[in-house]
Formats: sequence, C-alpha cells, structure tokens
Amino acid sequence: MKEIVDISVFRNSIVLYQVSRFKAKIEYPNLPIGECMTFVKNNGRKKIILSTAHASLCVKGEELLKLAAKLLEEDALYSDSVEFYYPTTISSLDMKRITEMAEPFGINLIVYDYPKLYELEEFSTVFKQSFELETVTPAYRVLYDMLLEGSNVSEIKNSILYSMLIFAIYEEEKHEIHEAVLEEKLREKFSHVSMNQALTYLTREKRIVPVKNRDGWFSLTEKEIINIENNIKKARRIETDFITQFNAILSKYCIDNVKCEGLILKLKQVYEENFKTNIQSPISAFDKKINITFNEFKEILKQDMEDDSLLDNLILDIRKLCTENAFLNRISASESFISLYDSPKLSKYLAQKCKHIFLDTPVLVYYICSKLGVITKEKKDWNNNLYIATKHLLGLNQKTEADIKFHTIEHYIKEAAGELRKALRIDAYKKYGILYNVPDTGNTFYNYFQYLKENEYIDSKMSLAALLLQLGFQCVDPEDNSFIGKNTFIFKRLLNLNGIEYTSTEASHLYIDALAQYKELLWRDNKVRTEYAMRSDVNLVLHLTSLYPGDNSEIDYYICSWDPTFIGLGKWVVNQDPKKYHMFSSYNPSKLANKLSYEKFNINAACITESIFAYADENYELSTRVRNLYDNELSVITNKENSLLFIDKLEKLKDKYLYQGEDDFDNEQRKDGISLGPILDYLTDKIKERHTEYEFGLFYKSEKGQKKIYESINLALDAQSKGEGFYTHIDSLVEGFSEFISKESERYQSYL
Repeated sequence: MKEIVDISVFRNSIVLYQVSRFKAKIEYPNLPIGECMTFVKNNGRKKIILSTAHASLCVKGEELLKLAAKLLEEDALYSDSVEFYYPTTISSLDMKRITEMAEPFGINLIVYDYPKLYELEEFSTVFKQSFELETVTPAYRVLYDMLLEGSNVSEIKNSILYSMLIFAIYEEEKHEIHEAVLEEKLREKFSHVSMNQALTYLTREKRIVPVKNRDGWFSLTEKEIINIENNIKKARRIETDFITQFNAILSKYCIDNVKCEGLILKLKQVYEENFKTNIQSPISAFDKKINITFNEFKEILKQDMEDDSLLDNLILDIRKLCTENAFLNRISASESFISLYDSPKLSKYLAQKCKHIFLDTPVLVYYICSKLGVITKEKKDWNNNLYIATKHLLGLNQKTEADIKFHTIEHYIKEAAGELRKALRIDAYKKYGILYNVPDTGNTFYNYFQYLKENEYIDSKMSLAALLLQLGFQCVDPEDNSFIGKNTFIFKRLLNLNGIEYTSTEASHLYIDALAQYKELLWRDNKVRTEYAMRSDVNLVLHLTSLYPGDNSEIDYYICSWDPTFIGLGKWVVNQDPKKYHMFSSYNPSKLANKLSYEKFNINAACITESIFAYADENYELSTRVRNLYDNELSVITNKENSLLFIDKLEKLKDKYLYQGEDDFDNEQRKDGISLGPILDYLTDKIKERHTEYEFGLFYKSEKGQKKIYESINLALDAQSKGEGFYTHIDSLVEGFSEFISKESERYQSYL
C-alpha cells in the first residue's frame, strides 16, 4: 500500500532526525534544496542526505547519486556513507538496483524507506497522524471506481472537456489556435487533459479542422462557428425568458420588480450551494435537493411578502418555472457533477492506488523509437498516431502526481531486438536491389528510419546500420549470432534510464493449457502470431493474473496493447481458479492515457461559464446525463438503507466481471457492458418504464428487491461472458420484476 505523506513535512522530519539524533547542523550546497542536503557534525565531518518521492525511484536515484559523487570529489570532509530517504516502501528489486547503482561512485548507500522510518519518533507526524492512510469502505470503493471508470461518467467528463476546448478556440482571433497554446489555456482549467484524444475526436466529428500548411494549428469549421453562435443566442434567450417570467410571477404576488434581479441572484446562489455534492455523505437524488433548495428560498421570500399566506403558491409557481426553463437546471447539473471530485477523501483514495502498466512489444518499439534521441524539440516529431499515443502515455508519470509505473517483460525486449533485426534486413535488401520500393512495411523501426530520411534529419544515403552505430549500438549485423543478446542489453539500459522496469516471468503449471487456449482465441479472431510472440503473451498473462490482488490490493495492473486478445486469455486463467487468480485491465495507449488523465479530474468550476455549459447541454445532453448519473447510479450505491451485504456483493461482481478491457472492440452488442454504471442505468430505466419512482424505491430498498437486482446483474454478466446478448437478457429479467413488484408492493412499504 502506498503511504501518503506531505513531502515538505517529510523533509522537515529528516532535518529533525539529523539534528536531534546526531547533533548535526544543516548546510545546503548549491544543489536542489530538499533532495540533496548536507549536514556538518561537531568534529567538522560532513554527511550527505538524499531524499525523493519520485515514482521512478531508480531514475531519480541515479541523478541524486551523481550529485552526491560530485560533492565527495570536491570536498574530502564528506563521508562516503550517504543516506537515502524514500517515503514509501521500496521493493526488494529496487532496493538491490539503487544500492548497486551507488557502488561505481564509491558510495556506501544507507537506505531508509517506509518500514524503517515508521519506527522513528521524528517521522511519527508524517506517517501516523497528519497523513494517515485512508480507509475506504466497500460502498465508497464501488462509488469511487464508478466515478473513475463508469462509461456515463467518462462521457460527462469528455463533454465538458470538448466544450471548453471548442470555446477556447472560439475566443481566439480568426477562431484558430496552436495546440501548444490550447493545451496551456486548458491547463488553467483542468488539472490534466488528454489533448490528443480530444483533438482527434473533435476532428473526426468535423467540429474542428487542422489549418492547412500550418503544423499544429487547428480552427473551427464554419458549421461549428454557426452552431456555437446559435447556442449562445439560445442560452441568452432562455435566460431572458426566465427573467421575464420570474418578473411576471413577482407581479402576480405584488412583489416589487426592482427586487427581481436580487432574488434571481439569491436563487442561483441557493441552487449552487445545495447542488454541491459532499462525497463523504450519501448522495441524494435531484428531487430531494430541489425540495431543500426551495425550502431555503421560501425563507428568503418571506421577507418580501406582505401576505405570506400566498407564499406556498408563489413557491409552486417559481418551482414550475425552474422545472420548465433550463436556465437554473444547467447550474444545478454543473455544480453537482464538478463538486463530486472536490473531495480530500477521493484524492487520498486515488493517491493510494498505484498503477503498474506492462507494455507489449509493439508499444515498446514505438517508445524505443521516441527515446533514440534523433528528434529533438526543434524538430517536427513523427506524425504517426500510434507513436504519438505511446509518447503521451509514457509521459504521464512525469506530468501528473499519479503513482504510475511502467514495466515490460524480458520476452518483449527480445522481441523488440528481433524487430530491429528485421528492420536492418529490410534496409539491406533495399540497398542491394532485392527490394526497389519499400512502402509502409509494418516494421516500426524501419518506418521511423524512413521518416527521419524523408525529413532530412539524417543523410538520405545513410544506412540504418550506420545510424545505429552513430547512436551507440555496437552490434548492427542482423546475421550475427549475438545480435539479439547484445541489443537486448542496449534496450534494457535505455529502458532503465527512462524508469521502465523489466521483469522475468516464472514458470506456471497452467502454461501448456493456456498456450493452447490462446492459440484457439487467435485462430477465432484470424490473428497470426509467431510461436515466440504467443509464448511471451501467455507468460505475461499468467504473471499478471497471479499478482493481483494477493501481492498488493492497492495496485491496479494493466496491459498496454493494441491487441484485444489478452482479456480473453485472462478470463480463461481466472476461471481456472477465481480465488487464486485475478483479472487485470487492458487498454491501448490512447485510451489508457485518457483514463489515467481523468482520474484526477480537478476542474476549476469558475471557468465553466453559462455559455459553455449551455453548449455542452445542447450538444451532449449534459444535464440529462448528470441527472441520470445521480438518480440511477450514484443513488443506488450510496443509499443509506443499502445493506452492507448488498454492497459487498456488488464489489465481488465487479472483481469477477467488471474489469476494463477492449476485447469487445467490434462487438456492438457487448461494448458497453464493462462497467457497473451503464448496467445499473439500463436496469433501472427498464424498471421505471413500467413502475413509478416510488415503486422502484420500495423495490430497491427491500431485501428481496436487492437480491433480484444482484441476481439479474450476475446472470446478465455471465451471459455476456459467454458471448450472449447482454441487454436482451436484462429485458427478459425485468419482465419478472413487474409481477414481483405488484405482488409484494404492500410489504415493501414497511421498508420506508
């Protein structure tokens, strides 16, 4: 489990420890304060203290060790025993690497990580009081995961981002902007954004277009400009109509119209305040919030009415206006959704969740290309969508506070070396006239090499072998028997320098059967793999399914790949022993980057103007989506009357079925059935088609009702896992609910 600390408090505790235990006086060198500190003892001897909370321990550690080595070289008074402080638990592998890394510098490294520091009195405030680990109940765990993963939630987040992006371009002269400026503008409003995904989507929707002959520039289409202006006009008209009708209501009850503007402002304030959601308390449905809102506003109106006997009628008229006019409804939807994420409890929960992401060979090769060092900031980067998506994902652990660690397995590094060998052979064939015209070969290394030539980043006559030698590769003869071994070593060193760890997988008794199952899955999907590639994939899946959550329940494991078959094999492994094996998630780089970017969805609510929200409402039905989220999904999870048993069952269902993956890319019938949100949404909507909100509430709150909801979700998901129709199955189950609700309606009333 990741320990939550305030870094400034952590470093102050280091100083306190040195001063109180060793009577040492702090002395700062001309180095990054806090990460490298020096202390002087009474006898004049000096000691070096290093500390960091960086996610890539070995990368940052090497950088700090170099600083320490420089100090040792410059001043003989420094002790070669250097202390290194890290606020979380260091794995045995990382501990070995960081200590071995210190040896060439002549440094005797003494490492203090969480288990050691926890026992020291000077660090008690850091770990035991101010920054205690967050305990999350099963109900909140389901709720938080829904806020992070639910498809309905993702659509709401995306619609807000798209709308703000559109307006950011609209506000520019000529309605065009460079993507770097756009990202900077949005950074003021969002904590993290997935620009690549948003720009791709809006371009596909023909709302924006790349500006011709201006790299990185985007402009609004003429149609979109007209759409925005019409939306703005409509929003103003709705507001004007609201004010006019509100005035008319005041006149009806003999209230001075001069007070109209002030009363509307107060009503807006009451709306904004009441619809802010405190995630620490159960989330009530919209109707309950509206009742509270108007009860409070009723007290305000009392002061302006001469005859308060008509107050209830006045409130009913205003309530009717607010229901029929979208002006205030949009405010309530906006405040409700955005405030969900303004929660220290949620932030702590997110901070505890560490993401371990395993890269398969194709993703790994794109990343290696980006790290070869040929393209610098001054040069235009490779305009390949898969390459761009990979770079964006692998940059997240440096751009965000999220604890994200990237891994791969040795099998994939060897495969990457094999891809480099193929690229060298293709280049040699072309050179000797065996291939006269080489189009896009499917070999990433070779295609990247061609891009460098076409853009004159390297000499057009240079061979790939010559370029590799220039970049520091030593073995560039593809026919050399040591080629794979030597270049695997080069790739390992490059990955290690960039904070990507590699793992050796262990043998599993399921290997032979899993390989046979994987071959069958590939055959069904008409996919071709080499024998080595299949063995690599099977080894990774067996490795991951045995890790989670037994080793650490606060780690989420992912495979990053464009290949959807990992999920199918993972299902098969888990089914062999659901108590022993556990599911991972699988996403392609673009979708995974988008998901991780949105996990810290901190948005400045003040930046969402009424015009932006009106645009989002008109184009993405935002108010309706938010209301459905509350009334169908969140209210079910956070209802006070839910039994812990029911929540526990939902949690187990989530673990059993609701892993995230992309095995259903092309299957329209199944593509939405991978998270709890849309399932509950669809189920409750179907029940409400036949019954009132009141009847549904009674049904849900009863023990038998909860049992039937759980059974219906379980059966439907089981049908889905077998490739059967999910929604059709739900429909048939709802048929039985109606009869059940009718027979038991009187007994249900006792649960209110």
